Amino acid sequence: MIQPALRARLLANSTVAAMAGTRVDWDWRQQGKGLPAVTLQIVSDPRPQHMDGNQVTRMTLVRAHCWAETASGAANLAEAVIATLVPAADQGAVRFLRSFATLRGSDEETTPTGIVHRQIVDLEVWHTPIP
Repeated sequence: MIQPALRARLLANSTVAAMAGTRVDWDWRQQGKGLPAVTLQIVSDPRPQHMDGNQVTRMTLVRAHCWAETASGAANLAEAVIATLVPAADQGAVRFLRSFATLRGSDEETTPTGIVHRQIVDLEVWHTPIP
């Protein structure tokens, strides 16, 4: 499972931590915990195989939602997430190969307290277990 290792990479990055603190979560954004924040989702996690079984190295499509009170804050957080997750790195028991940012979009939501801005980034995350 790459979820704990991917989250740990983001939390260990000083730029992401300066912006989002510990507000990096999988599947949902903690309400009432403030902004900026990052929400991660697995969009696709195929298990490629060959005649001897599963391939060890595979690609998981991860969507990062970067939330902030301003459009520029969300954009800056998205850039920090990309800069953190694209390079190859080892984290815990996972070796992350070079990843690819394949989609970038933006939107906003109207809440009772105002507008919340969001940048959406899809990342093809290539990874393999560390033996």
